[in-house]
Amino acid sequence: MTVHAEEIRQFLYCKRIPFLRFNFGKMVTTYSMKKGQTYHEEKTRRNYQFKDSKTLYNQYVESKQLGILAKPDAIIISENHLITIENKRYLMSSPSIGVVLQALAGGVCAAEQFQLPLKEIWIIGYNGRKICIKPTSVLRIQLEKIVKELAESLHSPLPPEPTPHRKKCEACEYAIVCGRV
Repeated sequence: MTVHAEEIRQFLYCKRIPFLRFNFGKMVTTYSMKKGQTYHEEKTRRNYQFKDSKTLYNQYVESKQLGILAKPDAIIISENHLITIENKRYLMSSPSIGVVLQALAGGVCAAEQFQLPLKEIWIIGYNGRKICIKPTSVLRIQLEKIVKELAESLHSPLPPEPTPHRKKCEACEYAIVCGRV
């Protein structure tokens, strides 16, 4: 089974979200999701052209080895390495592990597809703040573990436990089918 990189972030936010999406489909688009879509449309108009490189925007890439499909906001391909970019509307401090692993998944997929080493991942916030992440073996192992756990949860007959943080449920598009609220 192929897991989409966005589901990794959602899974780490609340393990139930990917299960509900997989079994019930996407219910509604929340206000926050609409704002995020608008933000991504604006940010992908940025020109990330660098000398001796090629930039691809919103291109699907896949890691058959890990069973992940991703769509990084941008992939910068040079002769001997690549960099992936994820734009995030809220980036006031360090990104959550979910955001980091989603971005890493995009980078891993691009590296496998283009047969180039992943040099780094950039996570760029609305305020222009850029965080560079090196793809370490520790992060890679963590990504592999989460992807496996996520894939297993999607095939379970019962939903995973919801997040213990009830405040997250207030903005969730699945609140009406979750059974938690």
